[in-house]
Amino acid sequence: MQKLDRRLAPTFASQLALITRRQVLAAGGSSSAVDRRVASGRWEVAERAVYALTGVPWTWRRNLAAVVLSVSRAAASHRAAASLLGAHWDDRASPPIELCVPDRSSPARSFHRTRDRSPGIPIVVHENLDLGRVPHRLVDGIPTTAPLRLAVDLGSVVPFEQYRRAMAQLRRDHGIDWPDLERVYRQHSAQGRNGCGSLRELLDRHFSTEGAPDEVIEGRCADLLVAAGLPEPVHQHEVRRPDGTIARFDLAYPELRIAIETDGSIHGEEEVRQRDNRRRNDAQLLGWRVFHFTWEDVVFHPERVVATVRAARASTAA
Repeated sequence: MQKLDRRLAPTFASQLALITRRQVLAAGGSSSAVDRRVASGRWEVAERAVYALTGVPWTWRRNLAAVVLSVSRAAASHRAAASLLGAHWDDRASPPIELCVPDRSSPARSFHRTRDRSPGIPIVVHENLDLGRVPHRLVDGIPTTAPLRLAVDLGSVVPFEQYRRAMAQLRRDHGIDWPDLERVYRQHSAQGRNGCGSLRELLDRHFSTEGAPDEVIEGRCADLLVAAGLPEPVHQHEVRRPDGTIARFDLAYPELRIAIETDGSIHGEEEVRQRDNRRRNDAQLLGWRVFHFTWEDVVFHPERVVATVRAARASTAA
């Protein structure tokens, strides 16, 4: 075995017996070295600037890898990423070969060799303008959308029940918790990202049944007020009580002495409820008005929340 082949062996082993021209050159090879191996039949052209060891069977996963590796900065995404990460979106169907490309400068093109090997499997290409900021992970050497981003993308291409099953698997296998998903929803819904509707429905179903943590309702409430044209409230605002201790409000408009408390399921516990009452009474002695909203208020009756806060700001200013 030549020195170059020995240097390339770990790369072939890590990415399904595939290699890119760029990886060959980085290992000290040359274009002529690639051409000689293809001409001798040791390698075959898999896709543009991607080469495969001959004699290795072509599977769905290997075809996906060839396509993704042939496009600079691309990543397996959507249904393909779900399959790679073990979240089977539909047991009755084979996933398409699906990938994201980083921007509109990546030309849409046919992957002729992959289609020849897998004529019945569609190839779907998504343009993603912020792909460079999206975390990826390698699965069999294939750059793959990370689970948290997949929580948004997958909802744009599969029905909700399939999405729900896939997300349950992702949460079990990849350590995703509900506040993580809420943060991802808030980040991407502000950008109008496709798929946020399914993620929002998933969150609403869970939190309306299980109760939402305070920080989750706090973030959603702040986003709701800003989207309605109100100023962004201050998060976790501190006020000194008459006895010198500090009270902290979830959201506040300090200049108007308006405080907003977002109440999760823990506020139903007796000890927490009594502490909330003491804090509210102390705040009122200092001239603050305190308003309480639950997850159901913020999610299912947002117009009431906005109207209440707007009226409070107007009356205080007057």
